[in-house]
Amino acid sequence: MFPVLFTLPGLGWDVQAYGVFMGLALLLGWVLTLRSARADLLPSERIGTVYVASVLLAVLAGRAMWLLQVPGGLSAGSLFSLQAGGSSIVGALIVGLVVSGVMCWRGKIPWLATLDCGAPWFALGVVLERVGAVLAGADFGRYVAPGELGYRLHLVYPEGSPAFLFHHRAMESFRGLPETTSAPVHPSQLYTAAFALLALAVGLWIRKRRRFSGQVVFAVAAMYLFARFGIEETLRLGAPDAMIGPFRVTQLTTLGLLFVLWIGYQQVASRAASADDGWRHWLGGPWSGQGEERSGKSAT
Repeated sequence: MFPVLFTLPGLGWDVQAYGVFMGLALLLGWVLTLRSARADLLPSERIGTVYVASVLLAVLAGRAMWLLQVPGGLSAGSLFSLQAGGSSIVGALIVGLVVSGVMCWRGKIPWLATLDCGAPWFALGVVLERVGAVLAGADFGRYVAPGELGYRLHLVYPEGSPAFLFHHRAMESFRGLPETTSAPVHPSQLYTAAFALLALAVGLWIRKRRRFSGQVVFAVAAMYLFARFGIEETLRLGAPDAMIGPFRVTQLTTLGLLFVLWIGYQQVASRAASADDGWRHWLGGPWSGQGEERSGKSAT
């Protein structure tokens, strides 16, 4: 597609599409999370610090976990290189959640309320990141034949792209393989982006109707895991092929995470129902410097 958006005149520096969209996702996530935190009477300055530390360590951890699977891949230079398709997403999310949880606990900030502020914008970040992956030609989908479901939406990648190189190496004897493009593939990145866009809309809708802190992040996380189960681990080329029955191991892992998420939601809902404040942390508390409640306020 367009891995290089443009070249800086006079410097000869190529501006990579994936880096631009990933940077935009992180920047918008920071700005919009802080705006939501202010609307929820949370300490936006401290949450800004939590966001930066959590995202930075999550990105580095996800990159390191991916590089450890590549022989001789881990080095200082490669660790700080932001490349499409070169990160362990689940590992990065786990590290980000742990870091944010520890920092919120130390700062006496309600963790789930903090995650509620960032969850919709995480979904927006996924949209932008997946668009960047399409432009970079990374994480491309599996081959889709004419007449199969999804063929009308197929993508082909130009000569020299990862998909082109893979198909002309692995499908060399395939009759009808184009000489100047890859074979048609599922636009799995765009499928995920569309699902993430839906998760963004659902997250914002729930923010206006939530009954307790945590509802937004649980909803967005569930939708993201469903996208990984049905799209990323099914239609993306490069997803591990190890099977247990009709499912890939990674799909079963995702189902396990969904089950854990469901148990967590039940526990949070039960505790919120028995709490004096109903866990409606967006109405204010000691962390915001005021204890009075602000009824009806649930801005995005």
